[in-house]
Amino acid sequence: MKSSPYFSSFPRWSTIASLLGVLILLALGLFLALHSEAEIARAQTGPAISMAPAALGQTQVAVAITGTNLPDTGGFEFDLISDPAVAQPVTGALGSLLNSAGGSTGLLGPQTQPLSGTLGLGGYVYNAPAAPSGDDVLATVDLDIVGEGISRLTLTNAIFASPAATAYDVMVTDGALQAQHLQLGWQMVGVCVDASAQGVKTALASVDGRYQRVLGAEGSYVVGLPENFNTLHALAPGKNYWIYASQAGNLNLLGNWWPPDTPQALEAGWNWVGYCNTQPLPVTQALASIEGSYTRVIGDDGSFVTTLPPSFNTLKSMEPGKGYLIYMTEPATLTYPGPAAAQQTFPPQMISDTALCPDLIRTPWFSEIYGQLDPMAAGLVLRAVDGDGRVAGCAQVLSDGSYGLMRLYGGEDEALSGLRFHLGEAILPAPPEFRWSPEHELMRLDFDDMPLPGSGGVRIWLPLIGR
Repeated sequence: MKSSPYFSSFPRWSTIASLLGVLILLALGLFLALHSEAEIARAQTGPAISMAPAALGQTQVAVAITGTNLPDTGGFEFDLISDPAVAQPVTGALGSLLNSAGGSTGLLGPQTQPLSGTLGLGGYVYNAPAAPSGDDVLATVDLDIVGEGISRLTLTNAIFASPAATAYDVMVTDGALQAQHLQLGWQMVGVCVDASAQGVKTALASVDGRYQRVLGAEGSYVVGLPENFNTLHALAPGKNYWIYASQAGNLNLLGNWWPPDTPQALEAGWNWVGYCNTQPLPVTQALASIEGSYTRVIGDDGSFVTTLPPSFNTLKSMEPGKGYLIYMTEPATLTYPGPAAAQQTFPPQMISDTALCPDLIRTPWFSEIYGQLDPMAAGLVLRAVDGDGRVAGCAQVLSDGSYGLMRLYGGEDEALSGLRFHLGEAILPAPPEFRWSPEHELMRLDFDDMPLPGSGGVRIWLPLIGR
């Protein structure tokens, strides 16, 4: 008698079914294990409080005091401290946590002392079917922006209690607020708060509608472009970003406190770095930790080259919240000095190129030149004008006849052409050897034979190209 094909294949299907059962059990066990590990990690983390933006405006911000992994909570109170020169707390309100339990709530305060940067706030819940717990907003605090700078936001005298009035410990992460004015056009911004979890659009909500592009070492972000086309997805603390503002406004960044003395690993070549000390410092002192490993520093206020005489350098100090490009000859770790180092005076910044020539338009794409003119030209403004009549660069002649680190701005996809240099009535074309580069090439052009205004004559000079 022939065996049925069905029965002859039955053992094979039985084996497969057994294997499938084992795989399902393994998958279930893995899921339970991972779930247990997550619960254990969550339990080990314990209750925590952090600050996040609830609303970011031009002159006021709202800070959400947010709880994570909170146990049964019956009430809380705290004092929030800010730097009153930057932001002053003006009012506060209960968040959604205490209201989530369905009971009645009460507000303690707010007690505000704006000029000292202090606000006291508390709240409690009663007659609730169950005590509120978990992840939610405890309270919101509104702060008026009164100046530029970086303010640490600290919770002090904090008490968190159960419905039975038993206090429990909470890990509190300080917040930080960075207030900075954006001018029309391109500028560098050093990000000095940890807003990396927010995304670019959320972090820059205070200037929504006032900016169009953000460039960083990590990528770029264009407003209105589908997210999959943008390569910059977050603003990292301690980094520098070029921001194009289509309208002037006040940029207010809110996130976690980022210690300004956090070590930063810099690579050989150009590094996009933010200066996050709360006080300005001379360039060499601010970068003392990488002395001998860098040769150039570029900021909105000017440039600094370690190998040039001081008269050529237009950047005298590094200032809080500003962004810089640092050229490294070798990898090194940058650590900014502590607050004690800032207790000193130093030369003010030189007159900016846009102050010398209001019609000058800055871009992230430029070369830099420096050199010598006749000392009799001291005080005059040297201008570079392209073939279309657009001012591409400006510098003032110093008392010794030198002009320092003059930028020649071009476009992203358009090189400078037909460049001529103007000193009063005297005009000279750029020499044939001159090559403009958008990658911040450094070149020496000596104009010491350039005729002074009214003297007549035309001279030619040769460039010296350097790094």
